Amino acid sequence: MGCSSNGGCSCQKSIARFYNQTAQAFATNAITPIAVNANQVVLEGNAIEAPLNGYRINKTGLYAISCDVVLLGTTAGNVVLQGYLDGVAMPCTTRNVTIVADAYTPVHFDTDILFDKVCRCQNNTFHQITFAIVSTGGAGNIVNVCTGIKKH
Repeated sequence: MGCSSNGGCSCQKSIARFYNQTAQAFATNAITPIAVNANQVVLEGNAIEAPLNGYRINKTGLYAISCDVVLLGTTAGNVVLQGYLDGVAMPCTTRNVTIVADAYTPVHFDTDILFDKVCRCQNNTFHQITFAIVSTGGAGNIVNVCTGIKKH
């Protein structure tokens, strides 16, 4: 059967890209969720939804995930940009950086993830992708964030 079921087919492509340029403070030795979806660049298709702090995946298939942040340090130290799948850290998204006070630090990650079908007749799924700064010493502000998810 072809993909003619009004968006119910997992073979349809979707894309979401959002940015947020509002400063978001992160404290020393804390995990700070990133509000990523303040401003929409594109949101097309029905496989991806965009609540404020991440993305919800609704269809099976292969997805590309990207995250770019710019950090402005207020206290020097180490921080990690981390992506999460259903609340669990995704190892391929861990980016460790050392920030310094009064300096900008850009950080980037991209990865791919496959959500398999449970059976041939089921292409619906439910997963949550979120992002956070994990501080192990540094503090500052996220001054720019741009994230995206694309279903191939």
